[in-house]
Amino acid sequence: MTKLLSTLFGVLLTFGCCMNSAQATVIDSTEPKKESSQNSVLENGVIDAFKIEQGIAEFTQEKFFSFLSTPVKSSGILKINNNNVIWQVNSPVFSKLLIIDSDIWQQAQIKTQNGVDYIYNKMVTHASIESLIQTVFTGNIDDTQWETFTKSESCVVLTPKSNVLSQAISQLELCLGNNDNERNIVITDGQKNITKIYLKQISNSLSDDDVNEFNVK
Repeated sequence: MTKLLSTLFGVLLTFGCCMNSAQATVIDSTEPKKESSQNSVLENGVIDAFKIEQGIAEFTQEKFFSFLSTPVKSSGILKINNNNVIWQVNSPVFSKLLIIDSDIWQQAQIKTQNGVDYIYNKMVTHASIESLIQTVFTGNIDDTQWETFTKSESCVVLTPKSNVLSQAISQLELCLGNNDNERNIVITDGQKNITKIYLKQISNSLSDDDVNEFNVK
């Protein structure tokens, strides 16, 4: 399971452009507070606004490791069709994940007599892993998997209930950006390494070609 999570977060290294300070979400030392009913309403409002049901977003990512002095950066494209997700890393190294219903597929390149072809290999996962990916990419939160707390008027913090997730993830922070099409995500893993993701939605719809990409061949 640890190897699987490492593979998934390796694929997340998709954001090559530097995130400027206005875009990046900074984690402070303030502990999230247990919520009153008023804060629960605020949580729901942030979560509803965070959701992307369909469309395309550009993303940049910075992953901070305790043993590295500078973050690992990557960039790419995210496509969402209902709860199905395409996570395509374009830089520094191309990779592509499809999350279709409860299955995760990774694109692989194979050599053929005619040159090169692409296939999708199904990854063996756990339901908690699908929950993590769906939560990060779509904002759809499974209450059976996550505790939710309010951090501010634009941010909620999630901590895992699942023992599988809690071994790898300490918390998720989901924040709305300055503009309606912006999202900020901060993932803190079990070793206290931090991944910062900035999403900018560039389309609310998908073309026929985009939709066809969700067909695993």
